[in-house]
Amino acid sequence: MVNKTGIEGKKFSRIMGIAVFYAGFFAITPAFSARIDPILQKYNLTAEHIEPLEIKIGTLAPTGTPWIDFVYEKLIPYVNAESRMKIKIVLYAGGVMGEDTDILRKMRLGQLQGCGCTVLGVLLSSPDVSVLSLPMLFNNYKEVDYILETFRDDIDKMFDKRGYYLAGLIDTGFFYLFAKNEIKALDDLKKQKVLTWFGEVETTTLDELGVKPISVTVPEVVTSLQTGLINADIAPPTWQMGTQAYTQTNYYVTQPFIYSIAAIILDKANIEKIAAKYPKGLGDDVVKLATSLIRDLEGEWRNRIRDYEEKSLRAFKNSGMRPVTLSSEDLANLQSVAPRVWKRLEGKLYSKELLNKILSALEQYRSKK
Repeated sequence: MVNKTGIEGKKFSRIMGIAVFYAGFFAITPAFSARIDPILQKYNLTAEHIEPLEIKIGTLAPTGTPWIDFVYEKLIPYVNAESRMKIKIVLYAGGVMGEDTDILRKMRLGQLQGCGCTVLGVLLSSPDVSVLSLPMLFNNYKEVDYILETFRDDIDKMFDKRGYYLAGLIDTGFFYLFAKNEIKALDDLKKQKVLTWFGEVETTTLDELGVKPISVTVPEVVTSLQTGLINADIAPPTWQMGTQAYTQTNYYVTQPFIYSIAAIILDKANIEKIAAKYPKGLGDDVVKLATSLIRDLEGEWRNRIRDYEEKSLRAFKNSGMRPVTLSSEDLANLQSVAPRVWKRLEGKLYSKELLNKILSALEQYRSKK
């Protein structure tokens, strides 16, 4: 039975504290060929001869969600095995290190090496990538995957020129509107106290819809819903479920507004400073291995997040929340608003050339399908 406390009998604890995790020692037999072995052989070393590269990563993602569970269950054991315990990921989850702005600042100070960024952190660390989170750009995840694959080298370079390694590219997910009060039409949004949290893409979209949002940091969203500071939010179902924010809302719009990228980024200067303790060249190779290992599991990680998103949406309906389907007129209105948002952000967050390349690639993909 599904109710306000979870999905299919599973309760999701609302833990917003520190989640520091060193996976237990991974048994590796001598016959096992780990990815780090050729690197060690290149420098005539064995695993016992080098200290582990420790990567501390902060994230807003709440525990009990696939963003974090996947790290514990799959990513860390995989990295441990393939690096023979010479790459250690330490995760600070649930916003204990603050939101993305705080995490990026702590990276610059050397307190953290990485950020599991929501779209807020992505926009701040590499504004060009915000082009992937424009309203009404994607119709489904197949289109998302096609664009991510087609433009992956370009996306890597966008982060690189800003001083970051892109270690992983996953989803925050499609964003849906959740509200305490009934919303029958898009125009009803103007009567709600809608939050904004992730920056110019969101605020520009709401402005074009005639909505004046209230700025709230992510760790304060649930409290703000409880106190009535806000009564509507646009968020991914996975986050809405994992934090139990959905228990504070009664309605949700069944059509998503925006797709939101998520990224695991590492501060280049910070990481390179740590890698400098290794013999010349070895540190760079170990860092490249770390990013490569995370990237290996991107597809599986994204699938886990998307599966949870579907389960969350079903759970909302089964728990008593009422789904609202926008009319064809409202959808047409959203479709007309979207290009105006794209135009306003051209040259500010991303280039016109980049947007046109993505739109052209999408058009070609859709014509084939």
